[in-house]
Amino acid sequence: HTNYFVYAQEQPAALIRAPAMRLLCSWMCRAHCHRVIKLSGTLGKFAPEKELVENVHGVRGSFLESGEKLRMILTSRAGETDPVFGPDADPTVYFIGKMLWSKGLGSLMELLKYAEESAN
Repeated sequence: HTNYFVYAQEQPAALIRAPAMRLLCSWMCRAHCHRVIKLSGTLGKFAPEKELVENVHGVRGSFLESGEKLRMILTSRAGETDPVFGPDADPTVYFIGKMLWSKGLGSLMELLKYAEESAN
């Protein structure tokens, strides 16, 4: 579930839109969801009787397990290396996430422009 209430607080007429959006989300969750699986316990309550917090912050157990395996490889003294994260790998940056305007993409672009202008 996306926290539309927070987005509504940033829009024009927020005093009307935000409470209406909270109520609408609560109604929709109660009417159309058997279970509300939240990725974080920090979100507001929409249908407390149906809510469950899983994959906290969107991290699955298998993702953490693969990270643990990689850590074992990188810290082992057996001479194993990893082609992506090992000492001979090209330095690279990865981004995993949603690129949505409403989730701050516009702010990110402004900050990148500012950083580029400031670097010159």
